[in-house]
Parts: sequence; C-alpha cells; structure tokens
Amino acid sequence: MDNSKLKSLGLGISVDNYLNNYYLQLVNKESSKYTNPLFSTNDLPNIKKAPWLLPLVQNDHLELLSRMGVDQQMVVIYFYLQDHSSSDEIMFQWFIDSGCTATEATDLIRLLHLAQTSKEELDIDITGNLHYPHVDSTEMINLSSILQLIKHERPIHWTFDSLPENISEDYRKINLKKLNESAFLIEDHSCIVIGFSNNFTSFIELFAGYNSNLLEQLCKLVPLHYRDIYSLGRLFIECKEFEEIIIKSGIKEVLFFGLDGNGKLMEFKNKNLIQCTNYKIEKPSNTPITHDILRIMPLYAKFIK
Repeated sequence: MDNSKLKSLGLGISVDNYLNNYYLQLVNKESSKYTNPLFSTNDLPNIKKAPWLLPLVQNDHLELLSRMGVDQQMVVIYFYLQDHSSSDEIMFQWFIDSGCTATEATDLIRLLHLAQTSKEELDIDITGNLHYPHVDSTEMINLSSILQLIKHERPIHWTFDSLPENISEDYRKINLKKLNESAFLIEDHSCIVIGFSNNFTSFIELFAGYNSNLLEQLCKLVPLHYRDIYSLGRLFIECKEFEEIIIKSGIKEVLFFGLDGNGKLMEFKNKNLIQCTNYKIEKPSNTPITHDILRIMPLYAKFIK
C-alpha cells in the first residue's frame, strides 16, 4: 500500500491502520490491537477535520456513537461505506449480532439513514480517498481452461472464497471465486438462482426479500465478521442446518447445477460434488458416462419456490 497516497481520517487513525482494523473486526476474526472507540465526544475537533465523517456526527449522533463499543461502531462504518443501501432488517440483525440492544439498533439505523442523506447532499467522495487492504489473492480464471482440467483424472477440490482450507496434495485446488458463471444472482416468481461464489451477505440480502422471518436463524450459521467472504458453496458443505432452514422458509426444493468437461449444463443431487470431483455416484441412465465418477464444475444452486 502506498502510504503517500493515504489521508488521515481524523481521530488520530491513519487510513491504512483504520481500515486494517476494520477488516480485522468484520472479516478476519482476529483480535485487533486497536481497541479504543473510533468515535468519542473528546475527538470532535479531529472529526471536523475529516469531511467524510461529518454526516455521521451531525446533531446528537456523536453522543449516540460514543456510547457504542468498537464492534458496534465498526458496523456503523461498514454500512456507511457501502455503495448500496441495505434493508433495515439486515442492518438491524447485524447490529444485534454486534451486541446492540434492539433500541440501540433502531437508533443507529435512523442515524445511518440521516447520514446517507447528508452524504449525498454534500456530495462527499469517500471511496476516492480510501485504499482498502488487499485481502484476496485469488487469480482471475476462465471457463474453458477449467473445463479442460475436469477431464483429467486427478481429483479437484473446489473452493469459492478466500478462507483457508487444508487440502490433500492428491487434489488439485481450483478457486471459482472470480468466475462470473458462479457469481450471478437471479430471482423471479418461480425460483431463486444463486452462484456458489456469492458471499453470505449477498445471499441473505436477496433471500431476506423473499422471507425475512428466518433471518435471525440463518445469521446464526455465519459469524458477523465472516459474512462478507463466507461463500454459498462453503455454506452448503459446512452447515448441515442450512438446507433445513431454507426448506422451512417455504422453498420447495434446492437443486444444484454445474458443467461437465464438455461444457454441458447438468443437474446433480449429491451435495458433496460442490466440494470435489472424486465422489462416486450413480450414473444417470441416459448419460454416456463410462466411469463411476461424474466430474462436474459446480456453479449454482436453484431454490424452487
């Protein structure tokens, strides 16, 4: 990171230290060395030197923020920096999971709505001054090159996010995080289609629009600080309760789809195929497969309403 390009955010915190702390708190689940509150009434002179912070501390907002702990203040910053608006239901659940009471969560949501309006009126450019730490080293990949690899006998272990995994040397690891074909989200009157590389937050924002009654139960599956990187593919593999909760929501069936080595779209029912290609399965009677391992590149799940 080029420190010469970084600007102070006020509060005595440089951009790189501040945002690294932000990622530690919300993404990496590591103990941050910086535990002082980001907002306090004593810091008002410094806050006024950072224009992008002003919408957050107008009126009596600073008093409210100063009563919050670092975790709650981090969630405020998280939603404030987003380039899209999250629903009140999503924000409420995130604040509750950070340790807020229901009243505090409601007050902070109201604060965020006012701050976002002020930010737009003042035409404050936040993203142009912020340089986020690079937390994803996943390389870009293309569909045709992966399809060639599927045809080889060496088993493939599929991943869809940046979380570390212990994988046997017998497997070839392929991360589909940046494959466009595994990243789309579609909803219509009959189904919801979500690519396996979408993170939990993207999934829950779409699914909550369909049924928000199980939002709290779904959020218990993934800790707050993992939700922006924990992929849907990982959720199917690691959380046995996930499909059960989805079915409770009124979804009739969950189907899985991927491509074989020839690029043909295929439905598969064995959930383990989301993770790797070495699971023996029953061969479809109408498919000219000469071996007992169906090698599929998993792409998405389809939720039938």
